[in-house]
Amino acid sequence: MKKPVQTILYSAAGVVLGAAGQGLYSAANAELDGLAYFRRRLGLPALSIAWGPWKGAGMAADLAARGRDVWQARGLNQIEPDFAFAQLENLLADQATYAALIPIDWPRFFVGLPPHADRDLFTAVEESHERPVGSARSTQDGIIERLMGLPAGQRRAALVGHLTERALHALGLDEATSIELRRPLKEFGLDSLMAVELRNSLARSGGQSLPATLLFDYPTLDSLATYLVRTWQLEDETHDAKEVDAADPSVSNIAELSEQDAEKLLLRELEPNFAERRT
Repeated sequence: MKKPVQTILYSAAGVVLGAAGQGLYSAANAELDGLAYFRRRLGLPALSIAWGPWKGAGMAADLAARGRDVWQARGLNQIEPDFAFAQLENLLADQATYAALIPIDWPRFFVGLPPHADRDLFTAVEESHERPVGSARSTQDGIIERLMGLPAGQRRAALVGHLTERALHALGLDEATSIELRRPLKEFGLDSLMAVELRNSLARSGGQSLPATLLFDYPTLDSLATYLVRTWQLEDETHDAKEVDAADPSVSNIAELSEQDAEKLLLRELEPNFAERRT
């Protein structure tokens, strides 16, 4: 009887760690993992590996080349190909069905988790990696407390400075780049993935969850600042929130949309030709 051919499936770290704004991508890779287990139940060989970002190849390498290494910002280091293939040989020798190979800087990873993220999966690891004094969280988070420590008339300007810094990071632009406050961020290159990244960054810095459609409802730094002044209760009365909302026709009340519908709406707004590029 002919020996069954070994099936090796390349899954991705997003299945284990989450990939903001890429739910379909994670679902597709989870299907590969499920296929490996299905084949094993049939008595057929199969191995599915959830890879972290590879060095010098793949989408992660393309983003890094453009100065937007979002995975490294989350604490995920790149895998050297020689090391990866050596581990693949070990897994095949062990007749493993599934494995995740992800080099992680755990302290940085935990700092980058959104406040609403389910941390139960990482409880054991987190307990063994106590956050050092002066970590990234102490410098990035606590923005609300820092703003509240300023006179009321200075809080909005300081908030705009924080939003600008976060937006430039998400866009992959130099910190010296000037962004007009009432100009939509999509005109500076903001796409759907960047919008989710920026939303998550602000949720972390404020310690509060923010709506999935944040950058759709408030597409400019000016309107975004006004929304966060209200949401974070900074009580800055020097800026008329109603005036900004009225001046920005893009603001809409879509709070009752499901997360999936909200993401679709965000894609249509930020990437008008999204559907055409996929066909």
